[in-house]
Amino acid sequence: MLLLVAGLFLRSFAATVGVNPGLNVENLLTVAIHLPPEKYHDGVSISSFYKRLLEQANVLPGVKATGLVSQLPVTPGENPSENPDNPVTAGDRPIPPLTQWPMANYRYASAGYFRAAGIPFKAGQTFTERIGETREVIISENLAQRLWPNQSALGHQLRPFGNPRLQTVVGVVGAVHADSLIQEASMKIGRASCRGRV
Repeated sequence: MLLLVAGLFLRSFAATVGVNPGLNVENLLTVAIHLPPEKYHDGVSISSFYKRLLEQANVLPGVKATGLVSQLPVTPGENPSENPDNPVTAGDRPIPPLTQWPMANYRYASAGYFRAAGIPFKAGQTFTERIGETREVIISENLAQRLWPNQSALGHQLRPFGNPRLQTVVGVVGAVHADSLIQEASMKIGRASCRGRV
């Protein structure tokens, strides 16, 4: 039994060698922050805290970029409800049967997150800097190719299942592995937020 487990581990390790995780981890520092709910109990106080944190971190010597994300790539989620996989489809076409909607993982991210994590933009730009809800999204290139093959996804509308509000694609980034390097890079959607991990 031990040999079988060791063999499976080695095969999994061999499969990950040479796999591009979709981000640059060199000289990257990550920190998980959990704010006390008695002090930070609403969106305004939470967003203000993270905005100040990013402003202060950006002026530290040696810091080239900072960003926030609700869950780091290549890590299993602590709370699946924070970053669920949801069915999505193109909002500018007739609605297909639900079985044909691809599953995409939502992550909340700040405007600077993609640069800080070394996730390359393939098209478009990052979010508009503002506090509050936005309908701008940045999607992974594999989701863009799935929903709008052979054309640019920029400016197209994304329809999340169960949400009547369409979201506008403002950027397309390289595909990133979500939970593991041995799984296929997941289809991702980034939404603007000033909350998450630094």
